[in-house]
Amino acid sequence: MNYLTQLSQSSFLDYYILINYFLMDFKDYQKQANSTDQNSAKQGVEGVHIPLLGLAGETGTLLTEYKKRLRDGESHKLFPTQFKEELGDILWYISNIAHKLDLNLDDIAKSNLLKIKERWDTQSKQTSLIQDFFFDDESDPEEQIPRKFEVHFKESSHGGKVKISINGVNVGDSLTDNSYENDGYRYHDAFHFAYAAVLGWSPVVRSILKKKRKSQSKIDEVEDGARASILEEAITAFVYNYAKNHDFFNGISVLDYELLKTVKGLVSGLEVKICTLTEWQKAIMDGYKVFNKLVENNGGKVKLDLTKREIKYVGKDN
Repeated sequence: MNYLTQLSQSSFLDYYILINYFLMDFKDYQKQANSTDQNSAKQGVEGVHIPLLGLAGETGTLLTEYKKRLRDGESHKLFPTQFKEELGDILWYISNIAHKLDLNLDDIAKSNLLKIKERWDTQSKQTSLIQDFFFDDESDPEEQIPRKFEVHFKESSHGGKVKISINGVNVGDSLTDNSYENDGYRYHDAFHFAYAAVLGWSPVVRSILKKKRKSQSKIDEVEDGARASILEEAITAFVYNYAKNHDFFNGISVLDYELLKTVKGLVSGLEVKICTLTEWQKAIMDGYKVFNKLVENNGGKVKLDLTKREIKYVGKDN
């Protein structure tokens, strides 16, 4: 039976619903849903308590329908219809709450899609903004982070201190855990090198390699200066404290959204702000893969290939 036949056999109300089905978007839905609000006099924060309670109630009913489906299996013939109805009720309450708080349901939906796309759509160009260029492409060659290099993490014979060398040249001071416990933080530079490899960004690595962009005074001050380095160290310590309570991400492939959101928020004023949550997740996870190997083997060799956005532990240092 085609749609014209269906229309000829339907009531005016059915016709109205069918036409609106094809034309409706979230903006239209919110407008029409709001016209049925029985408590429209109350707006703002004071007006959302009823729809919030309604949302909680409908969510409970939705779960009840799901419980019945698990219990009764295929014999619960009305499950699709009932589930659809409860989802519709939930949508009404969400729309009503948004309206009372002067929020646009259409904008909410679009913003959510952008958020999800950034978080999960790894094939989109939007999630690979830095894959085709480096932040220092326009800088003098001597001020660019090397695209390929090797880092050696060598632990002292007495343990507890780590010395770093890059392409065979010692850099910086020996590092300790700076902690009452032996927690491996002396290897935390692995995280900075991971940011450099995957994101093409690390004020700390630029300082270690003496690759600050001094010929561009404002970039040197803002992007490569002390404040940016402190922010990077803060991110490293913040993620590390989280990682300690999650087995240093062993067996974990997806990081908590709020963790990544906080990290990205911390660099909102820097060039690296264009990097997506997916890219930050890769940088952090790749860094911890290397870090865990360094701790397990009391040091070793790490290779970076920025052209491939890659950092790898390649073996025990001799």
